[in-house]
Amino acid sequence: MNPLGAFALILLVVFGVLFLLLRPTQTEKALRDRLKMVEESSAPTPTEGEDMLKEQALSNVPWLNDLLKQVPLMVKLQQYISQSGKKWLVAQFLFVTILVAVVAFWAATFWFPQWFLDTLVGCAAGGVPFLVLYQARSRRLNRFEELLADAIDLMSRGLRAGHTVPSAVAMVAEESPEPVASEFRRTYEENSFGLPFREAILHLAQQVPLPDVRFLVMAVVVQRETGGNLADVLEKTTYVMRQRFRLKRQVKVYTAQGRMTAYILSSLPVGCFLLLSIINPTYEKALYTDPLGVKVIIVGIVMMIIGILLIRRIIRIKI
Repeated sequence: MNPLGAFALILLVVFGVLFLLLRPTQTEKALRDRLKMVEESSAPTPTEGEDMLKEQALSNVPWLNDLLKQVPLMVKLQQYISQSGKKWLVAQFLFVTILVAVVAFWAATFWFPQWFLDTLVGCAAGGVPFLVLYQARSRRLNRFEELLADAIDLMSRGLRAGHTVPSAVAMVAEESPEPVASEFRRTYEENSFGLPFREAILHLAQQVPLPDVRFLVMAVVVQRETGGNLADVLEKTTYVMRQRFRLKRQVKVYTAQGRMTAYILSSLPVGCFLLLSIINPTYEKALYTDPLGVKVIIVGIVMMIIGILLIRRIIRIKI
């Protein structure tokens, strides 16, 4: 296969994987619709809101930065990176992804004579950076969810002591551990620089896409528009959060066997293939040199993907 065509195919597959990973879930769509309804009720003027926000750079190269900003998917990817706590730029991340995919494709040509298998290896290697990013984001959001109830308790005590809501947010930013402190600090700084507090707290829900954060944001927004005792609302919110978190941990324990089964079944074929290739390199040569063997590999990969998706759907219980 033409190397340029193979490169274009790898690039297309990488962007396809990126599109699938960054698709909004049903929960995120519901949050977006709810926030849109709230924003439409009292939308700020550009001088009050959007123009005060600092634009986030996607690249250090000006022309490339302007080009990437024209692609909504790249803006979404930068937000995804920001949610993981990494300081990467989209251009840097894409460069590393493409470089890894191309190098893996080039290395695979020395091993596999079939261009399809070379492309498959390149695509798999190109997905590694996205897997690393996904794991980092998941760990950070899980840590945030674990610490959020204590942070809201601190806000509630500050409100009962006579602090305003923005000053209570500042208390959380100063006294809470990471990553709660950095996200609440962002909200406080946006408000301090002139952004209305309502818009700043809504940005918190967009930056941290967790159900518990949505509960907090909606409680604060409703209280500021209709009045009421926010401290009592926050106390009840923390109780619900702790109960959800406890139930979530219990479900995670109950589904541990299913997750371990998925890990073993998905890694066993690859591990056996690599082990046999090291012990006897000629033993499996017919599998990827013969056209029938390549078809068997394709069928096996497709069946593995279907099995992993089925197991994931069974053990993934939403709370």
